[in-house]
Amino acid sequence: MRILATILMVIGYLLIGAHFLRAGHSLVALGLAFAPALLFLKHRMVRLILSAGLGLALIEWGRTFVFLKRIYEAHGLPFSKSGFILGGVMAVTFLAVALNLREDLRNK
Repeated sequence: MRILATILMVIGYLLIGAHFLRAGHSLVALGLAFAPALLFLKHRMVRLILSAGLGLALIEWGRTFVFLKRIYEAHGLPFSKSGFILGGVMAVTFLAVALNLREDLRNK
């Protein structure tokens, strides 16, 4: 389960990094893309801090979801495809947070 939690954490950070890269924040995106490399430090606080970072990413995904839904509605465009994609991204990010916190509490 620890491997799955780690893989999901890496995917979550790559996704939020891509989000910030798309917004033009290259240095932030680079930092986010390499943040999971801190897991090599094998310290409990690293996994907790990275999980908290993904919790913040989850908030950003929710904010983006609402923002895009309003734009699509204002222009009369269907939102279902984008909604499913963002919903999937949010689900992966949530699973990453939940599994990593579970792993951290189990190895306490």
